[in-house]
Amino acid sequence: RRITARTSLGAYALINKHESMVNELMNEVGAKSINEIKPILVALKKETATLKQAIKNNLNQLASSQANEISKEFKLINNINVLVKKINNADRDLLLSIASSLKSNHKDYLLVLFSSKSIYIATDKLHAGNIMKEVCKTLNGSGGGKPTEANGKVNAINEIKQVEELITKLL
Repeated sequence: RRITARTSLGAYALINKHESMVNELMNEVGAKSINEIKPILVALKKETATLKQAIKNNLNQLASSQANEISKEFKLINNINVLVKKINNADRDLLLSIASSLKSNHKDYLLVLFSSKSIYIATDKLHAGNIMKEVCKTLNGSGGGKPTEANGKVNAINEIKQVEELITKLL
């Protein structure tokens, strides 16, 4: 067999490189010794998990609050409860959370929630994917989905009227 080995200078350079990386890591996490690195990283990992859970809980509270505020804005169009709403500064996750709260309280619905570049459509009566394709085609975007829900992206949606008129035309 052939054995690959490092020369003494190569090994010394590798050890120096690793020592430098460990020292940099110690400085970054505020450790005073190598033995403190692991406990600090474990604590940071736990703190990160706790913060992620807190963010998720806050997002759910925000979504529930916004859903309560806008749940009265549904309009009955062709026997379907329709809500077209722009949610400012919302990312896809917030749109999904708001929609989830709204869906649980309505039957025969079509939800069209959007922010400046994202669109989320949910329905229990029509085909959300087909509606999304038409919306994105009109707004020069892309998207699609399943019969009950769909996602899309567009360059920008400036006016809610633009989306409302298109949805009304599709119904």
